Amino acid sequence: MCRLRQKTRLEERDISAAIEQILSNQSAVYVKTLENLAPGYRKLLIGIVRFGGQQIWSKEFRAKNRLSVGAIGKAIHHLTDQYLIEKDENGHFTVPDPFLFE
Repeated sequence: MCRLRQKTRLEERDISAAIEQILSNQSAVYVKTLENLAPGYRKLLIGIVRFGGQQIWSKEFRAKNRLSVGAIGKAIHHLTDQYLIEKDENGHFTVPDPFLFE
């Protein structure tokens, strides 16, 4: 954005404009990505965003997200392969793309 506007100093409004442009340009990709996920995969992804990825195997997390242990295992494998989630150094799952649910 700064290069396009030939600016040498980054301002807060430049960041906001860049975020808006990313969301505008990529919104169809994000929508399609979520639409193409199997329901269980989408449930786990949304659960990680809503409740955090710390205790996804817990009974409480499974109940809140209506997921079985088997569904979670399958979803983790698929979502990790698709780079939609990743495991951090503490063993917690996160969604690395900050724009996916904007």
